[in-house]
Amino acid sequence: MRFYSVNKTQDAHTSEHENDAPFLPRGLWYILATGFILFGILYWLSRAFAIKTEKYTFMVLGGANVLIFLAILLQALIYRRQWDAMQRTVKVTEKSFRAGSRAYVFINDAWLEAPISSGAYPHPSLILRNSGKTPAYRYRVRFEQAFLTGEEDEKARRGIMPPMRPLSDRGHVLGPTEFSNLSPERKTWENSEQRENAIKGLSTYHMWGLICYVDIFNKEHAYPFSLYVRNPTLKKFSYGAYGNDIEIQKDQ
Repeated sequence: MRFYSVNKTQDAHTSEHENDAPFLPRGLWYILATGFILFGILYWLSRAFAIKTEKYTFMVLGGANVLIFLAILLQALIYRRQWDAMQRTVKVTEKSFRAGSRAYVFINDAWLEAPISSGAYPHPSLILRNSGKTPAYRYRVRFEQAFLTGEEDEKARRGIMPPMRPLSDRGHVLGPTEFSNLSPERKTWENSEQRENAIKGLSTYHMWGLICYVDIFNKEHAYPFSLYVRNPTLKKFSYGAYGNDIEIQKDQ
């Protein structure tokens, strides 16, 4: 059995904002500080010369060497910043390539065979689609269905769903642009009271589950979903507050 938790990923642009710092931030100040120190040492050493011409010659030659040294440091800093910028570009390009190449499996459509008001226990059908450009490996789905009332219904509408059975690690391949049709086993009413409450709209039919698969980069993806029927006269589902657009990650 695998356990999953909500993936609290940062915004896709977070890393870009972190890299908005000036091209030569602290490094330039370090170079300037080094220059002041070296010129100070140069001036202190020049005091040993009694003849002004020798003193000036020493200062000019020494100053030229200090400037050359500082220029080398500045050039090294620029090269380092360019290398860092190139590495960030490579990472962004790789991330974009992975995002544009991997599989994406989501619910394409969902409906009931007949409205709940017909008196028949709802029999849902789900169509999932891999809208990505590559296959989804070890693709598998687990979903639950139930009529919820009272506090359970209120929690479900807020995205707090009842427990779900464990999901197997075994699955199959779902190719790019392929569809997968899912239909659970037909259930029957527990009693006449449950049937009447459902027909009158005193209970809400919910369906929730988890879609898991592995992409071509061997990264596992898991997407929870929740659906419910707003009105017993409807056949179409509405999306719930649990999952649907949030990826979760396996706990380590």
